[in-house]
Amino acid sequence: MDNCILGELIRTYREQAGLSREEVAGDFCSVSTLTRIEGGEEIPGRLLAEELCSSLGLVAPNTNGGLLSREEAERSVIEWRIKRKIERKEFDYEDLLEEYRECGETNSFERQIHDLYLSLLLRHKGTDDSELFSLYTESISLTLFSRTDAFLPKRNLLSKTELLLLRQIAVMQHRMGRKDDAIAIMDYLDRYYERGICLESVISIEYPKVLRFVAEWKLEKGDADSALDAAERGFVQCAKFGSLYPFVHLVKARADGLAIKKSASADKERAFADFMWSQVYR
Repeated sequence: MDNCILGELIRTYREQAGLSREEVAGDFCSVSTLTRIEGGEEIPGRLLAEELCSSLGLVAPNTNGGLLSREEAERSVIEWRIKRKIERKEFDYEDLLEEYRECGETNSFERQIHDLYLSLLLRHKGTDDSELFSLYTESISLTLFSRTDAFLPKRNLLSKTELLLLRQIAVMQHRMGRKDDAIAIMDYLDRYYERGICLESVISIEYPKVLRFVAEWKLEKGDADSALDAAERGFVQCAKFGSLYPFVHLVKARADGLAIKKSASADKERAFADFMWSQVYR
C-alpha cells in the first residue's frame, strides 16, 4: 500500500470519528506533518505510521513502497527476534538491544519500543522499582507532553506504546506508595479501553489486566462496589479474549468484595477463588 492510500486511510477514519487533525496529531507529530501525510505528500516512518494508525484503532498497512528506511527495516527484524526470545522466556537479549541502538539515530517512538524491551530485561534481573519507574516516565515523556505531573494524560488519543507505558507507570506508582496516582491512571485506562477506539489486539491483552488492577486497588481502599463492578466487567473481557491469569485475580477480587459486603455467597466465591488460584499457581 503506498503512502497516498495510507494518508487517505488515516484521513477517512479521522473524519469518520469526528476528530480534528490537532487531536490525531497530538504529541506524535505536527499538524502540518499530518496534513502532508493525509495528502500523500510525505512518507511517515514505520513507527509514526503505526502510532497514528493505532491511535485510531487501525492496523497499519504493510510498510512497503519506500515507507521503510534501511535502519527501520533492520530494527524491525531485531524487534521480531527480541519478541521471539520473550515468548520463550529467554531474557538474554542485551546484544540485540545494543544492535537496535546501533542501527542509526533513533526517534522517540523507536526509543520507547527499546525502553519497553529493556524494562522486561531489567525486571527479570530484579532491578529496583524506582529505577524502572524512572525508565518508564522518561520514556513516555518523549511523546506524552499533554499530561499532569502524575502522568495522567490530558489528550484523548494515545498510541499503543503509550498505553503500555502508562500501565507500567501505574504499577510502579502503586508499589512505591503513590496509590491515588496509580488508581487515577488505571481509571483513565479503564475508560479509554471501554471506548474501544484502539486496536482490538491491544484491548484483548491490556484491558483484562487493567480491570484486574482496578478491582484489586479499589478493594484496598475499601470501595467494594467499584471493585465488584470492575470484576464483573473483567469477566466479560476475559471470556471474550480467553485471558486466564487476570480472570483468576478477578475471581479473588470478587470473593473479597462479596466478603466485605457480607454477601451470603461469599464463602462459595472464596472456595472457588482458592481452587482457581491453586490450579493456576501451583
